[in-house]
Amino acid sequence: MSAEQKAAIAAAAGQWNTGTRRVNLRVSLPILPRRWYFTILGGPERRTAARRQAERTRNPVRTGGNFAFILLAAIMFYGAAAAIFLFSSSVLE
Repeated sequence: MSAEQKAAIAAAAGQWNTGTRRVNLRVSLPILPRRWYFTILGGPERRTAARRQAERTRNPVRTGGNFAFILLAAIMFYGAAAAIFLFSSSVLE
């Protein structure tokens, strides 16, 4: 696309990102044969109640993928904590 076409698309789309978020963490990790990205965003809520309901319907929290992610993250966190505890205590001496 030419610079003029990109500028025209940007002008037609408008300013969609009107402000910055207080929390904006984006990480891309190589997991298994593919790369996976993780994003955590946080800040003041600006969406209307109707938009929140529509997004909740489209993207439910209780899914198998979310459950598996939380379980895996908890196992990794508590495993790392246990390893640190064992290495720092007299158990391994």
